[in-house]
Amino acid sequence: SPLLQFAVPAFIVMSVFLALESMSNQNTTFQSWITKWLNRLYRPFLFWTSLYLCSRILKAIYITKQPIAFNWVSTYLGGSVTHHLWFVPFLLYSLVLLFPYFRVVLSSQKKIFFMLVSLILGGVIYCANILFENNIDLPVGIVKLSLKYLGYVFVSVGLWAGYKEEIFKFRGRTALLCLNLLLVVGAC
Repeated sequence: SPLLQFAVPAFIVMSVFLALESMSNQNTTFQSWITKWLNRLYRPFLFWTSLYLCSRILKAIYITKQPIAFNWVSTYLGGSVTHHLWFVPFLLYSLVLLFPYFRVVLSSQKKIFFMLVSLILGGVIYCANILFENNIDLPVGIVKLSLKYLGYVFVSVGLWAGYKEEIFKFRGRTALLCLNLLLVVGAC
């Protein structure tokens, strides 16, 4: 269902938007910023990954009586224990890899330029992924960076830059509602 496909893009767009907003409100170093996002994203991810892993091990021991094989590194760094937690490491790695780009956008006086570049780049990445039938994944170590979702990261940067330039005149709940409607339409 297209409506169900809305959750991950919305989470990515809102997370990147809020990450940029928190960076713009304070002069943060890479170390302090990444520590903050590790605490916000990775600690809950570690908890849930451990919980799912324990349940899989207990199921293998007591119910299926089958041996269970998994890679500790890919489980805790790549989100491979369950199919629906993959996007948390993806988001974290995207934030880390794009931190220099975020700093350039933040320090620029002409955010409208970066709004256009980011929105166009996000659209091109997303359309390239559709053109190649949603099969473009970049293996980066144990994590796959899906170009489809990387496009959403750039779209979020463009939306944030437009918000800062006050191109998007709406604020507060109206902005959040419009952003969600845009993502629902895009997911369909």
